[in-house]
Amino acid sequence: MAANGEIRNDKNQLVTIFSTYHEGMGSFSITPLEGESYFAVLMAGGNDGKYALPESTKKGVVLDVENAGSGKRVRISQLPDNDPFRVAYITGLMENGIVFKQEIKSLKNDFGVVIQTASLYSGILNVTVFNKDGIPLAARMIFVDNKDYVLPGKISVDTLNTGERKRNHFSVHLKDTIIGNFSVSITDADYEGANPRAQNIYSAFLLTGDLKGYIHNPAWYFNADNDSVSTGLDLVMMTNGWTRFKWTDVNNNSLPKPLIKDPGYINFSGKITIEGRRKPFADKELMMWLKPADTTRRGVMQIIKTDSLGRFRMDSSIFYGKNQVLFGDIKGKKSKFIEVKMDSDSLFKPYVLNPLLIPYYPKSTPEDDVTRKMGNAYNDFIKAEGLMLENVTVRGKTKSKTEQLEGKYASGLFSGGVDSKVFDLSEENAVGSDIFQYLQGRVAGLMISGTPGDYKLSYRSGGLGNNNVSLFLDEMPVDASFIESIPVNQIAYLKLYPHFIGASGNSASLAVYTKKGADLNAVLPAATDIITYNGYSVIKEFYHPDYSLRKPEHSKADYRLTLSWRPYINLAAVNPVIPLTFFNNDRTKRFKVVVEGMTNDGRMLMLEKIIDSGKN
Repeated sequence: MAANGEIRNDKNQLVTIFSTYHEGMGSFSITPLEGESYFAVLMAGGNDGKYALPESTKKGVVLDVENAGSGKRVRISQLPDNDPFRVAYITGLMENGIVFKQEIKSLKNDFGVVIQTASLYSGILNVTVFNKDGIPLAARMIFVDNKDYVLPGKISVDTLNTGERKRNHFSVHLKDTIIGNFSVSITDADYEGANPRAQNIYSAFLLTGDLKGYIHNPAWYFNADNDSVSTGLDLVMMTNGWTRFKWTDVNNNSLPKPLIKDPGYINFSGKITIEGRRKPFADKELMMWLKPADTTRRGVMQIIKTDSLGRFRMDSSIFYGKNQVLFGDIKGKKSKFIEVKMDSDSLFKPYVLNPLLIPYYPKSTPEDDVTRKMGNAYNDFIKAEGLMLENVTVRGKTKSKTEQLEGKYASGLFSGGVDSKVFDLSEENAVGSDIFQYLQGRVAGLMISGTPGDYKLSYRSGGLGNNNVSLFLDEMPVDASFIESIPVNQIAYLKLYPHFIGASGNSASLAVYTKKGADLNAVLPAATDIITYNGYSVIKEFYHPDYSLRKPEHSKADYRLTLSWRPYINLAAVNPVIPLTFFNNDRTKRFKVVVEGMTNDGRMLMLEKIIDSGKN
């Protein structure tokens, strides 16, 4: 809000005038006289009236900052003969780290210090002066804007066609060696709010992320490079506080612990007890086997250990969708029957949201154009009608049990194999023996020697003179001890390869596939426990219709507001060009393109452009 007024003393004499400079912010300077009080008279701005100014004090330090070439000049004024308020040193802090600390040896009451900011990274610099006892006397925030964070780029229009469902092609051009991650959105510009946006990647990382309090339209301070923006940004630094730390902690090199701890992706933790008893499965190693529901992805096996209370913890895991986690004792015949009780889901966090109103009408005037258009867009979506396809009959060939197992479990190099031997164990109910005891004498050419814990396998026609058999569990190389611990009734089938290209020396190999899904749940009780855990949501690709492959009349009305959304564009190239191809909907005439991202060296890309037939 714009406002102006006067500063008067207690005798109602005019001292100075003031006015706001940007978004209700402004500044003025006065030198208060001893014994006088002052008040502001607001002349315009909707709240006319008198407002008393804080009384001046006889103690303290005045800290002023102004531009000085490639740096900032800090002017310090202090009173004579007042040791507790004499400046002893000055520090600068950025991102909770001290970037400079300088002792003040001047005996003058008024002096200046020049801070060379050209070598600093862009961001908020907190300048504080201390007395000899390390007590802060005054502080001032400065925004350092060296533009080192800017990654130049441009959007070019190669093919523009605003007709219904027509193909468009834009390009994003970058220079230099680029390694980083970027995202692009293309939306209907007529359904967007203010342009440019009030917040962007620059303002989020460099401004609002470090300041407390509300900042109106923070992106404005990065949309131009002129004195007006610089002055406005300096006013922001003086009207918002930064209180994330205590200076006593900084001086003692003991910054407080962060309020929010990085969860380290997915954390597994819980307690394991012996089945049917409350006795903890304490100080024991056990196998944890994570099997995704997606049969095309491999499982992950890991040995974990419980503590004296039977508790375990494993962090920094990444997986997607619903997974089954199998826990099993690894002592073979002496394995204990266990029960696993998991702690709360590390990914689940409840958030209270206000009721969703459909159609969505934010708090705004009925004449608000964007609100009206959003309501119309929702109604168009509800009323859109499509065509129902005729019934389609699908006929297929019934697969044998072995072919079904092959299609369900094997992949890559492990699929096929004309000379491989397949053994179906999916309905086997072997109790009291491990898989190697079960196989002894059952597979021609496969020789198993040794005792539990020390099995050795060989095959009579191993490749290149090597008769040893390589072992794979769910297509991952393992040793015999891993496979030995798995009950036979949890193994789906085996494949024996006389020569396997995926093994060292093209040797013979035995691939063991464990049951999954419903097959695993149906097995007899064993010394294992299985829990289901939901990982991260599966990444779904944004739908981009391709109208070159189907006739428009065979689909319902297209009123998409987001025409293209590519959130994961990974680049590692020199002078790369990002192609953007998309098809228009049934009505958009102006496209809004937003490109943002960050390189590995910290540079940020921020491009925002409206594209229509008269503005390319």
